[in-house]
Amino acid sequence: MPLAGSIDPGLLLAAQRDHGLDARALEEALEHRSGLFALSGRTADMRELIALAPTDERAALAIAVFERSAAAAIASAATALPRLDAIVFTGGIGEHAAGVRAGVVRRLSSIGVPPIEDSDVDVDRVLARRRVAVVVVAAREDAVIAREVSALVS
Repeated sequence: MPLAGSIDPGLLLAAQRDHGLDARALEEALEHRSGLFALSGRTADMRELIALAPTDERAALAIAVFERSAAAAIASAATALPRLDAIVFTGGIGEHAAGVRAGVVRRLSSIGVPPIEDSDVDVDRVLARRRVAVVVVAAREDAVIAREVSALVS
């Protein structure tokens, strides 16, 4: 995780005061030792957490907190929209972590998001379609990069 999610600014001040941390040490802690890493005590890599979760309580906790945070962010964003048409999962976790994806969606039933199966997909696909659709779309960063490079050299 690049940075911690929500954090009470008082915590940063207490870390400085009580532990003598300067700005650089706080930055290091937030960027490299917080979030999934801090919760699991081992890694911030979701693939590793998924592999560890069946036998590692802290890894399972890290995944559960991630699912809750992702669902909360989606629900919060939905309040700024006139309506919610779809939730689109993409990128590493969105495309390749079916259980996490299903866990996030499971927490959104109160805003009309239908449940989805905890199953892998390897192509763009609509996973559920009711009032709110749930979709997986491959990120295709390679195509975006190729298009941008082509535009630069043209």
